Amino acid sequence: MAANIRTRRTQCWALACAGTLLFAVPALGVAEGTKIYRTYDASGRPTFSDQPISRSSQVFAVFDGQQLWPRAGIGPVTLPQLNARRKALEPLVQRIASSHGIHAALLKAIIEVESGFNAQARSPKGAIGLMQVMPATAARYGHFDLYSPEQNMDVGARYLRDLLQMFKGECSAARGSG
Repeated sequence: MAANIRTRRTQCWALACAGTLLFAVPALGVAEGTKIYRTYDASGRPTFSDQPISRSSQVFAVFDGQQLWPRAGIGPVTLPQLNARRKALEPLVQRIASSHGIHAALLKAIIEVESGFNAQARSPKGAIGLMQVMPATAARYGHFDLYSPEQNMDVGARYLRDLLQMFKGECSAARGSG
């Protein structure tokens, strides 16, 4: 059980911090070659940075000034494509974020990092759709078509809400001993 809680803490921290960090990259028009690195400390907690912290740092995502490579490994997304996808899904994001009491900006950040707003994204590990939800995670909440933008966002937002409630809405809870 303690390992499960540690895993959830790490997931909360990684999800919130990585999503928030990368959401701003394309929107701000950051310089070419921007990379976000992920490094794990001795206890397994990730740190995200725009510079490698140690030899174990790995590139988490890349924005080259024109394209974003989402985590799902589905290839690059150009800024015009990303902006069109964001705009098309904006009403749905707003509605689902509101219905689950989550900030829409956080939901958008996660979607952007995980799938580049591509509802058909599938990672090599089996995560599916906009929020890259694992089928086993979705099964905890019922039956969902994870390729459906609405259903994927709904189950992803439920899971995120549960994580935020578990850690009282603070990523700092994930940094505590544990």
